[in-house]
Amino acid sequence: MTWSDPATITYGTLLSATQLNAQAMTSAGVSIAGTFEYQLDPSGTVIDIGTLLAAGSHPAKAIFHPTDVTTYADNVGQTATIVVNPALPTITWTIPISKPYGTTLGDLPVAGSNVAGTFTYEYDSNQINAAYVLPAGTLSLLAKFTPTDAVNYSFNSKAATITISKSSQTIALTGTITTKTYGDAAFDISAIPVIATASSELPVTATIKSGSATISGTVITITGSGIVTVAFNQAGNDRYNAATERTLTFFVNTVQPVITWVNPTNIIYGTALSDAQLYASTTIPGTFSYSPAPGTVLHAGNVQQLTATFTPTDAVNYNTATQKVFINVIKAPLTVSVDNVSRPYNQPNPDFQINYLGFVNGDTKDALTNQASASTTANTASLVGTYPIILSAGASNDYTFKYINATLAITSISRDVTFDKLPVKTYGDADFNAGAVSTSGEPIIYTSSNSAVATVINGLVHIVGAGYVTITASLPVNPGYNINPSISQFMIVNKASQVIDFANIPVQMRGSTYSLSAVKSSAGLPVTFTTNDPMIASISGQTIKALRIGITGIVANQAGDANYYAANTVVRPIDVQDPNREVIVHPALSPNGDGINDVLYIEGINEHPDNRVTLINRNGVRVYEISGYDNTTKAFNGSSNFTGARQQAGTYFYLVEYVVNGVGRHLTGYFVLKYE
Repeated sequence: MTWSDPATITYGTLLSATQLNAQAMTSAGVSIAGTFEYQLDPSGTVIDIGTLLAAGSHPAKAIFHPTDVTTYADNVGQTATIVVNPALPTITWTIPISKPYGTTLGDLPVAGSNVAGTFTYEYDSNQINAAYVLPAGTLSLLAKFTPTDAVNYSFNSKAATITISKSSQTIALTGTITTKTYGDAAFDISAIPVIATASSELPVTATIKSGSATISGTVITITGSGIVTVAFNQAGNDRYNAATERTLTFFVNTVQPVITWVNPTNIIYGTALSDAQLYASTTIPGTFSYSPAPGTVLHAGNVQQLTATFTPTDAVNYNTATQKVFINVIKAPLTVSVDNVSRPYNQPNPDFQINYLGFVNGDTKDALTNQASASTTANTASLVGTYPIILSAGASNDYTFKYINATLAITSISRDVTFDKLPVKTYGDADFNAGAVSTSGEPIIYTSSNSAVATVINGLVHIVGAGYVTITASLPVNPGYNINPSISQFMIVNKASQVIDFANIPVQMRGSTYSLSAVKSSAGLPVTFTTNDPMIASISGQTIKALRIGITGIVANQAGDANYYAANTVVRPIDVQDPNREVIVHPALSPNGDGINDVLYIEGINEHPDNRVTLINRNGVRVYEISGYDNTTKAFNGSSNFTGARQQAGTYFYLVEYVVNGVGRHLTGYFVLKYE
């Protein structure tokens, strides 16, 4: 007999004569009539044409039964090995050519196969799950298939290509730039503040689009007057397209030159105007012109106007400017005198007797354009003493006036002060008149006993701080009166109220930070912050760190100071979310009493109180199950709530069931329990 090992076949191929081809022959090579029986060796299982063998190596035996059993021996056997290779499964996977950024693997169609099994997916040689957000660009994805029947079918995979397009972004711009003046110092627009933020959270770049200015970072330097336009741009990256440009415009005024020029000294009629009078100047390059022009001879007279007009060399950034001064032109002398007189204090002045000396050509006082008049600095309120009687107002086209003045003697009288009780004030109130009056009509002099509470500015009481103070009203020392009255009143200054301006906190993503620098007290005092649940969000100075999924409160306080009462506490909720998950089960717990991971912590579970948590050990035994899991009073701490027994360290499996908007959801996975 002869039977060679057949050629290898693939699982699914039925046995045929190609494999079952044993032969019986004489030593001379003549075929012997008879039948063959085939069976697996050593089990004896019969195989025949049409038999389906599993993948693997199968030792087999062919047994010959000759027709002529007299001549030939019966049951002669021959062995051979039939090798069946595993079949290669067929995979079908068709995905879209392109999708927008934000598409997850779970948004794509799943792969299929002609046999039972499971698929896993890879991108860039890394396994990805349904929640994985595909990056922008042309991506090569791989679907890998593992058959359930690993004996008869082999592993297979299929690649697919998809293009993820970039997302759009916008720039939000807040704040304005006030009008500037050429020559102003460089300024930082972020301190105004002017705030430009991209919806992608990528950095925004500011540039000067037009106008006379330069910018470095956020600091603008003015180089000329006119309209300046600042452009804000975000060029995009591998995930985002460039944002539409935003602009902000402000105006730069030209400079008004400052001219230095004071009234020139008097000149005598007949003197021509020259550099001695026309000497206006400025620090800005340019030229001056004058009116009246240099060389002009003015008529006699006082307070005659001279005008200088300045034209700057740089007419773009500087304005034309003018300046006026006045000059006196002296006339010929005429002597005028007045008699000495006296009166009581606080009484009207008497009439003054005026005398003239020096008229020529028979002129009298009737020849003057204006006759001289006598006046004194003393008035009804002037103190006891002597005061000069001053002659003035004489006018003539031909004469100047020489005056011989006299004196007015004033005698003394009495006076008093009335000062009512002061009202209670509050820190921050406006300056006020304390209300004291004098019988003499003189201005009241106020003084404060405590400059830390109140001072006196320009006759008004100015509140400096909260507290108690005595305000004293008195009159100036005046020899014209026989007494110097003084009255004091006690005043209370209460602390002022303050409020905290604390806007709502936007939803924060897990792991993000949020600045509280915009939270202010109306008093300008520093605000302090605490968190109601440091497991969800922590505070460091003015920065919130979003740690775990959940909702807690951020508390703002201002304790007040010597001048302000404490502000009412303000609490703002903070909602920490995860972009891909509603709840997150922490991967481990160590209930060793150190306050860290002492219970199985489930982020976000408190926002879904309609929940049930089931924990199973590696043997499939439930060790813990509870509804309304809340991480505190209802939380797994290593002990079963069925038996109360402390569970062994090791791996456990969880099923978290919860409800979102009336729809039930569940989450499964495993965690590690350890006691180290």
